[in-house]
Amino acid sequence: MKKFTLVILSLILIINVLSAQQRWMKTYLPHLDPTCQDLKISYDGGFLLSGRHEPNYPRYNYLLKTDINGEVLWEKTFGDGVNVILPGGLGMNNDGDIYFSGSYGEVGAYDDPMILKLNACGEKEWCYLFPTEGHHDFGFDLAVSLDGGVAFVIAYSGIDYNHDRACLAKFTKEGEFLWKKCYNLPDSVSMSNEIMNDVISTPDSGFL
Repeated sequence: MKKFTLVILSLILIINVLSAQQRWMKTYLPHLDPTCQDLKISYDGGFLLSGRHEPNYPRYNYLLKTDINGEVLWEKTFGDGVNVILPGGLGMNNDGDIYFSGSYGEVGAYDDPMILKLNACGEKEWCYLFPTEGHHDFGFDLAVSLDGGVAFVIAYSGIDYNHDRACLAKFTKEGEFLWKKCYNLPDSVSMSNEIMNDVISTPDSGFL
């Protein structure tokens, strides 16, 4: 009986080791010489990847959805080959809605923060721009909130380029703009060039 138990335990151990070794490696869009900006695990255990690809950086960006084994379910290209899209953040809520943040700029114009929402199939539902006259301003990371909406980081969004450098804007999942808060340091603080790059949601419905 002891030998039988030992054999069973050995088989269980071997199966667990073999299961742990079932790894894979995938290459995506090799003909487009892509760079990867962001990677997220999606609600179904698959993956979301975003970044730029050829030709004509940074005027084309991709979004790619895989299943749990890394097999491509669909892929999208953002951009018209003329205007600039700079990717910043990527996220997904529990409904499968996808958020993509960054900066958008037309040729000869200034870059502006951009937030884009797609459905689970990668089709655009809404997009929002924060235009500022006379200078570049940028969109960075995003965080999906507990209610399925999104907040994303904005920099240099004030009329005065030296103010409103670290801001957060919040939207509902339907695209309603709720608020924008800027966290400017007081003049008494001997610090400058502050910019927020990353943001996460917290269990109390806040952001860090």
